[in-house]
Amino acid sequence: MEKRGQDISLTTILLMVLGVVVIVLLIWGFSSGWSNMWNKVTGFGGGKSNVDVVKQSCDLACQGNQKDAFCVKKWTVEFGENRETLNSTGGHVNATSITGTCNDFAKNSTYGVSISPCPICA
Repeated sequence: MEKRGQDISLTTILLMVLGVVVIVLLIWGFSSGWSNMWNKVTGFGGGKSNVDVVKQSCDLACQGNQKDAFCVKKWTVEFGENRETLNSTGGHVNATSITGTCNDFAKNSTYGVSISPCPICA
């Protein structure tokens, strides 16, 4: 039996599908605005909130006796929404993020991050 025509490899088909997806994303980005598109995409991942990540990092630093990571390193906690917190001078402010050390967060729960105190910062 004679074959007439050319075979298309699986790689070629996948590259064509990927190209169509990229073109659709470019059209969507230019027509609706890049910030609008980015807000919709990041909404699937939970937005900008990293409170749990910082809490877990501080807990691990304490368990591992990493004094520098717990007592010295400044962490920026992103709440993802406006929240009443304590600023550096002790006053209450509405903010979407706050910066401090794990020790700062452990000493003062009004920062909005609940972290257990650690004895390594004594």
